[in-house]
Amino acid sequence: MGDIYEIIKDKKFKNIIECGGHLGTDTIKLCNLFNEGTVYCIEANKQLYENLKKINNKNLKIFNNALHTKNEPVTFYLDCNENGDNGASSLLKSNDFYLKDHIKCEKQIVVNGITLNKFMSMNNINTVDLLWLDIEGYEYYILESISETLKNIKYIYTEVNFQEFRKKTKMYDDIKKLLANYNFE
Repeated sequence: MGDIYEIIKDKKFKNIIECGGHLGTDTIKLCNLFNEGTVYCIEANKQLYENLKKINNKNLKIFNNALHTKNEPVTFYLDCNENGDNGASSLLKSNDFYLKDHIKCEKQIVVNGITLNKFMSMNNINTVDLLWLDIEGYEYYILESISETLKNIKYIYTEVNFQEFRKKTKMYDDIKKLLANYNFE
């Protein structure tokens, strides 16, 4: 598979939901590529959310929530590494080796969880052209929780794992099998 932007560049996406905006690199690319649509960026980390708000783009809407399977406050494991970008923060706790050898520091905080169904309803979104998931191991749980909504999603781009960096992370084969049940390749 090639570069994702080369694959989707000719699509006419109107509703893009990006979960895990991080530093905004993909957010900006999606806004520029689909400048006639709306990019809904969901970022749980307050610091990263504040930075994302600095992106000046008329078709970008940014939300400080954790995409979750429940609509309630949830525990979020904040990567408090030295470089300050918190890129490995997750709803799943790190495995010991990942904590020790990679992120070094993890702090529990509480963030507002929101389901994709509620998010779509609150924003009057009936169809999602592109669902972009980069939420550090929690992707499977989101996809599993929206089985009825999957029929209203045209394309899914998701981060996958081949190693269990976080406790209870589902692997690539699990996500592939789940999506195949709904005719996604």
